[in-house]
Amino acid sequence: MSGLRCSVFLIACLISRAGSSADWKVYEKAGGLEVFSEFQPDLRKITGHFGAIYRELNGIIPSVSRPPQLQVILFRSTASYRSYLQTRIPQALQRRAVFYRNGSILQIYAVNSPELDRDLRHEFTHALLHDSLPYVPLWIDEGLAEYLEDVPANRGRSTRLAGMRWRCRTGREPKLTQVEGIRSAAAMTSAQYRDSWAWIHFLVHESPSRRAHFSAFLEEIAAGGAPGDFSEWSAADGQSLQPQIGPYFRRFHFASAGQ
Repeated sequence: MSGLRCSVFLIACLISRAGSSADWKVYEKAGGLEVFSEFQPDLRKITGHFGAIYRELNGIIPSVSRPPQLQVILFRSTASYRSYLQTRIPQALQRRAVFYRNGSILQIYAVNSPELDRDLRHEFTHALLHDSLPYVPLWIDEGLAEYLEDVPANRGRSTRLAGMRWRCRTGREPKLTQVEGIRSAAAMTSAQYRDSWAWIHFLVHESPSRRAHFSAFLEEIAAGGAPGDFSEWSAADGQSLQPQIGPYFRRFHFASAGQ
């Protein structure tokens, strides 16, 4: 599923707006968040997800800010989505949703589907990260988006969490240097999405000190620094990360479907 969502960062000579409100069945503006839609979405839920993603990210990266303008453009069907984007963002045609930087305006395009909430949470994460940081290491960008796409109540029963626990119990821990070596979001495999998610889960939850260490790395980027690879930056700080992730997932208790 992860391959259906990916951020595209391009600067192109497109129209600066998704269109006037008359072009869409629904147009709503709340602060800097604009929603254009071909169907009647749950606007309260959309703004609620956006606020929730912002609060969670702000707890990890205090300097994360809300973009001055973010457009969400929603399509009633895959056919309508592809028709609209085929000459604008052809790279997105095989995805359900995409984050796009259109000059100074941040945009999210998405198809109405049972996965719409998760898709929007995923793309909201990309938008907030790329509006707040001068650059985002790809594994962190996609790992955080994968992690935050699930609402907190569902994370404890994630099949991905159960799968990672099993992998670590059989000696197949995700390698930090391998996810750091990912160069292209378009070419990311499902295994690379999974391992990026796993490292984010570990860094956010393993301990308060581990989370603070991760936050310090991101804050250095936010301040305009160039800390290099996280593994090398951590080693220079005396942090030994790779030996810890396996034990973390092996001992992890996850909720059953009935909990």
